[in-house]
Amino acid sequence: MKYFQAFLLLVLAAFHESILRGATDILGVSIDLPVMLVIVVALHYSEIESLWFGFATGVVAGAVLLPSMGWQALIMVLLAGGAFHARERLNLDSPLARLMIIIGGVLVHSIVMIFIVQPADIVYQIWRFALPNTLYSAVAASAYYILRQSAGSGRKLRST
Repeated sequence: MKYFQAFLLLVLAAFHESILRGATDILGVSIDLPVMLVIVVALHYSEIESLWFGFATGVVAGAVLLPSMGWQALIMVLLAGGAFHARERLNLDSPLARLMIIIGGVLVHSIVMIFIVQPADIVYQIWRFALPNTLYSAVAASAYYILRQSAGSGRKLRST
């Protein structure tokens, strides 16, 4: 069941990269869903599973821009490993702590990808794309955790 869930998340990342990214764009700013999924998997799965999921998601996310596919896979694996070890070393029981890990991962991914693509005006690109992408992804991740927490609290209330 665990591998089927990871496969569905990988399909969701591929679906978002190929079809939904244009629908969720707001003035060129989009949700960085593959990075969010990699970090969520790293926060809930074992190290090997999260690293393999990070690699597969990096290949899927890199398929959109083929010259950067290897870099995408490498960055996703490093983010998965970093998030997993942060989970192991820190107390991440709070949804806010997990949200901060996701926000940091999205910001690091956006900045590193800007440096890899190497546009002429890197500082402007960070200001124009990395920070708004991180903010947009943070809003989406916080909505996910609010819905998850409210669904969990509803089950607790019904069980008493």
